[in-house]
Amino acid sequence: LGSASSLARRAGVSDPTVVRLAVKLGYEGYPDFQAKLLAEVEARLHSPLLMMEAKRPSGSEDNPILAYLASVDEAMGKAAGITPLTTYDRT
Repeated sequence: LGSASSLARRAGVSDPTVVRLAVKLGYEGYPDFQAKLLAEVEARLHSPLLMMEAKRPSGSEDNPILAYLASVDEAMGKAAGITPLTTYDRT
């Protein structure tokens, strides 16, 4: 995630070669490549376990089973509130 110059030095190529490669890969330039790479790395760092931790309801921090059941209860309540009863009848 360094500069185009530092990448070029490490790869043994010129700065314009690094920029041309980023463009050939479909990016608008090296800064666009860097931004999208950083976004992908950040997305991959958010594992499902970390996301569960962030969404855990208060009061159930000590028990993952209660946290899971609370999230299922919340999801079912939302589904019941936004799904018309005729949908269930048709199903």
